[in-house]
Amino acid sequence: MVLNIFKCLHLNGYPAYIKQMFSLRSVSYSLRSSNILSLPKPSTTSYGLNSFCYLASKLWNSLPENYRTVSSYNDFERLIRNYDFYA
Repeated sequence: MVLNIFKCLHLNGYPAYIKQMFSLRSVSYSLRSSNILSLPKPSTTSYGLNSFCYLASKLWNSLPENYRTVSSYNDFERLIRNYDFYA
């Protein structure tokens, strides 16, 4: 999921219908982190909270700042392969 979001945010040739699923959160004040995705409002707890958009955005936002700001896909993939999502 996280690799798809990286492609969605950084690659120009990625399909538009997937790019429309995610949007960066825009805030007028300075936050400590960047590249935060806005979480879609789930319509139901059973399907909304388990949807691809919601879970992928939540995973992306849980990554450390230095992971989200990497610009190379190969570097990002290497970092993600060593990241422990359950810690």
